Amino acid sequence: MAKDFLEAAEELKTTGKLSPQTRASLEKVLPLEHFELAQTDSVMYYAFAEDNKPELAQRTQTDLRFIDIRPFKRTYRILDANGMPTEQQGPPLKSLEELIARQRYALNRTIQIARRFTHTQTADLSGVDALIKFEAELAKSTRELAEGLQARGIDDTELLYQAETAMLGATDSLSAGKYDTATLQQRDALKNLIEGRNRIQMSIQKNPNRAQLAALRQFDRIQRQKLRRPKSDEEEAKEVVRRLEELADREEFVYKTLGGEDGSAKGDNAAGKPMGEPKEPMKGEGKGAAEGTPKGEPKKEEGKEPADKTGEKTGEEKPGDKPGDKPEEKGPLTARELEDKQLDIALEAREIEKTLGGLQGITDLAKERMAVAAKAAEETGSALGKGDLAEAQKGAEGAGKQFRELSQQVQALLAEEQAQRIAAAEQMASQLAREQKDFADRLASETEGSGGEGKPKKKNEEKRPGKGEEKKKDGDKYKMPGLDGQAEDIAEKATTLADVLGAAAKANTPEDQASAKKVQELVGKLKLDELTQRLQDLPGQVGAGKMQEAKAAAGDGSERMEAAAEQLSALHRSIVAPKVDELAKLEAKLNGLGEELTQLDTPTEITGWHMDATALLEELEKAGVTEELRKEFLEEMKKAGWGPEMKKGWNWSRVEGGYYAAPAGYRILISRLLDATRGRIQDLMLGELASSRDEAIPPQYQDLVDRYHQVLSSEGKQRKKLDK
Repeated sequence: MAKDFLEAAEELKTTGKLSPQTRASLEKVLPLEHFELAQTDSVMYYAFAEDNKPELAQRTQTDLRFIDIRPFKRTYRILDANGMPTEQQGPPLKSLEELIARQRYALNRTIQIARRFTHTQTADLSGVDALIKFEAELAKSTRELAEGLQARGIDDTELLYQAETAMLGATDSLSAGKYDTATLQQRDALKNLIEGRNRIQMSIQKNPNRAQLAALRQFDRIQRQKLRRPKSDEEEAKEVVRRLEELADREEFVYKTLGGEDGSAKGDNAAGKPMGEPKEPMKGEGKGAAEGTPKGEPKKEEGKEPADKTGEKTGEEKPGDKPGDKPEEKGPLTARELEDKQLDIALEAREIEKTLGGLQGITDLAKERMAVAAKAAEETGSALGKGDLAEAQKGAEGAGKQFRELSQQVQALLAEEQAQRIAAAEQMASQLAREQKDFADRLASETEGSGGEGKPKKKNEEKRPGKGEEKKKDGDKYKMPGLDGQAEDIAEKATTLADVLGAAAKANTPEDQASAKKVQELVGKLKLDELTQRLQDLPGQVGAGKMQEAKAAAGDGSERMEAAAEQLSALHRSIVAPKVDELAKLEAKLNGLGEELTQLDTPTEITGWHMDATALLEELEKAGVTEELRKEFLEEMKKAGWGPEMKKGWNWSRVEGGYYAAPAGYRILISRLLDATRGRIQDLMLGELASSRDEAIPPQYQDLVDRYHQVLSSEGKQRKKLDK
């Protein structure tokens, strides 16, 4: 092979092109069969770069990347007389895919430790200890998975136990400092995990059993929950919100599939007209699920592929950072598949309910709503099991709306800062004001068209009720086609806003006391509690045909909510302005620190620079700039010799001009800290400008905005110069 490449290079240099014979010789190395690879293998590769240092070339290289080998395969599905699938595919075990990803991560870390030890003859004890703990937990999770699969009827788990044995052996080797041996053992563990995954998947597909598949899905979900890395409160809040939004998308997909839609909401237009009766795609129609992807189906995350696809580069993922359960639908769904999908939604909803119960800041209303939404999802699954598609469609729509409203409520309640909570409340109030105005306008047109409330009808019109006077059917709670649906939506949003304002009126820290008191005063001054109660009566008024009362309540509510939005915007601005100013000063200090780094002339100046850097990092942490970068910078300074146990003198070389050459990592981290600080400034400013809607830039921000854009502009010019 090497000879072929040398000959090709020489030919290309001489003639400028490759002959057909040479091209054929090169192409013969492309098929994977030439390397006798099987689907139990993985292709591992890395990139490296070497400099041209005269005495000894220096080299750097990336982590290993992995590509799983997959045989070319076409999958066929048997259809019944109506063109519907008759069989189910086994669920992919995503917890096992996660174990494979984690083992690849551990293998890369071991290779790095071994390489560093060979180069420096010094062991990274803290890194080794962390890796030993990680590998031991991985072995424990592998055994739990194997035992759980066996308990659910999957017997082909021997390779998982072999993988566990190899992992435990790797921990012993790491403890003894035998890094090369640990690398080999981890390679064996990885190979056993991959081959075990393939065998288990084939075993499930050969013997599909509905009860077993349901048990496996539930077990797999529980295992994935256990594998998730511990999250901070902020990360946990974002994860819960993401899962709620995903549930809303999945319920919307079920709703549209039951309606036989191809992704466009039938009749759900701006005027709120009735949607009509649902179709039954399970009886041979099926076009809605077959043609295109409904909007409600969860989208794949851009740039990320499922873990079992060819070309997967799982080694690039950090353990525990894999995306959530993203369902993929291939072709039309059978009735059983749709029911299973709904049951999965219900199970996920109950898990989120448990998670919410353990989070601080979650109100009783949010917990109650979550329980109601989870129950609605379960009832929808039961309706599907009974074949009551009309009831199932209404239940799916209602549960989806509840999940969507909950995601906004939870996001506001779990906001890390008071300013974020107030900004969320301002946006809710603004949206609610617009919706009530639209609702009042519609009521005005409805009452005008029907003669208004209390106006007697002519004899020949008595049997033709006006709009809004039709009796609401029992069990039609989730049907939101017209005025009644819009009234219920307004009532729900008003309750959400009241809950968020109640949370904002409670001070979690001493610095929040002033803003919390202002929120209390705002609620009392505008009598928002009384307004919320009045809006709760809105659906009943519409249902009873009391249009004038409903119109008056909506009109008054729109004015009060608009006033609340303006006052909340002003309050948010007063909180954000000092923080933005403080961050701007820290940004200037970071820039100064970067400039000083290029002009260090004595060891004393180097020590002083490190003292200033440490103090600045503490200020950045208090200002809410990423803690991860701070720790990384402190670790980098420790490697360079800074710390309580530092030795006398700095072993830094000098550059042309006589100044000391700082480690390259310093400049990179300062640049990243600047980006993080500017990102924090941008988030605060955009949040305030968004809350101001169409207003001009507030006067107290004008100078800061101008200065901020000047900094970005000058930085861009400097980067262009560096690129040249």
